[in-house]
Amino acid sequence: MSRRRVILAFLLAPLAVPLPIFALFFAMHLMRLGWFASGDTRLVLVNALTWSVCAIPIALGVTIAGGVPCHLVFQRRGWVSARHYVLAGLILGAAPFAIYYLFIACYDLWRSVEHGLDHQVFGVVPTLERLAADVPVGLAFAAVGVVCGLCSSFTFWLVAFPQGVHEHRAT
Repeated sequence: MSRRRVILAFLLAPLAVPLPIFALFFAMHLMRLGWFASGDTRLVLVNALTWSVCAIPIALGVTIAGGVPCHLVFQRRGWVSARHYVLAGLILGAAPFAIYYLFIACYDLWRSVEHGLDHQVFGVVPTLERLAADVPVGLAFAAVGVVCGLCSSFTFWLVAFPQGVHEHRAT
């Protein structure tokens, strides 16, 4: 494993993220789910492209903030198999959505306490109900993140370790 291949792998891994997003958007379009039921293929293409382009910088940030430290730890411990990298990718892929959801939850709770009625409980309960109703949506987005993390981490592993695990365990 050369340093050049690892750098190339870190640059290419975030570029694998648009593929599952496009696949998800067109699968939902073919199944006519939600607003995809309109049948407007051009709208689906524009939205898939927008989400894909917006996901690349986020994936690059996650790669730098989480992927680089994971890779360094894995190298130090000798964990070079695909399963280690894929597991890290699954976790890191869901992380931005989990962090975003927790941020929104904390912000909504703070606002409900700040602007509650006579008793703070009356402002908090409707917020908690709304957040509980949003959990399935948050889980769906986290699932998309998991798939994106899977694609990104496996792309990294394929580029960084082109010969597979056997060559790298001996070193």
